[in-house]
Amino acid sequence: MMFRKILLPLNGSVLSGHALEPALMLAPANGGQLTILTIPEYRDLIITEPGHEGVSYKFESEQKTREAFASYQESICTAWGRAGLTIRTRLLDGDPASLIIDTAIAEESALIVMATHGYSGLRRWRLGSVTEKVLEAAPCPVLAVRSAEPIQHLLLTLDGSTIAEQAVEPAIKVARQLHARVTMLIVRAAAYQDERTLALLAAAGGSAHYDPEDEYHRYLEELRGQLSQPGPEVCLEVARGPVAETILDYAKARQVDLIAMATHGRSGLRRWIYGSVTAKVLREAECGMLVVRPPADLLH
Repeated sequence: MMFRKILLPLNGSVLSGHALEPALMLAPANGGQLTILTIPEYRDLIITEPGHEGVSYKFESEQKTREAFASYQESICTAWGRAGLTIRTRLLDGDPASLIIDTAIAEESALIVMATHGYSGLRRWRLGSVTEKVLEAAPCPVLAVRSAEPIQHLLLTLDGSTIAEQAVEPAIKVARQLHARVTMLIVRAAAYQDERTLALLAAAGGSAHYDPEDEYHRYLEELRGQLSQPGPEVCLEVARGPVAETILDYAKARQVDLIAMATHGRSGLRRWIYGSVTAKVLREAECGMLVVRPPADLLH
């Protein structure tokens, strides 16, 4: 399976353009649909010339601004269009996050591809930013791209839970289409027992000294064995330490270009803004993120 319908929000900036090439690479060669959504920002020009300080002039008329963005969209269609791929354009006014989410729902998008802001991944994303709102409420996975560099190494973070496993299929799809290698990583945190650890302890007779590392490796082997072929190269890793910090350190040391993970909590990121593994990685990762919201029935 591939991402048949992809939503690509662009605002005309160089930064947002970083998401264009991955979106095109992820779109199927035949029967794919890429929707380019542009939401114009209308600005006034404030004059600071002596004698005219504070005088505000309309930088461009709204009509001219819309015409410029329409031309921008058309240039993308002309430059990047190919047989078998339908490129649609939408030029809308309103709240960016709401429009992105509403369009993804209306278009039945399988993936949203957009650029991050700030020079340190999501570190500078303020609470209430467009991207954070999209991550919180998106009806499909969101690929947040940080730079124009190709995605060659994808880190898929797991914890043995069904919720975390929801990121496996989208991550493998992305890796396959972008020709990236994958590392599946489980981090064992001290004094932390997830549902799989408890099950493993029970299977071992409840021994307090039972080390589940071998079982985690077998678990990862099982997941890798279930992947459809041909697929990307997949390596398996089990690490130990504080979960978020270990993920971040691993990503930096191993030159990871994209971290894939599922959110937890009934409202996506809303309950995970402070102190959570997912939120900490989102805030501090120096690479792109693929964020997957599990189905609602898994979050109750």
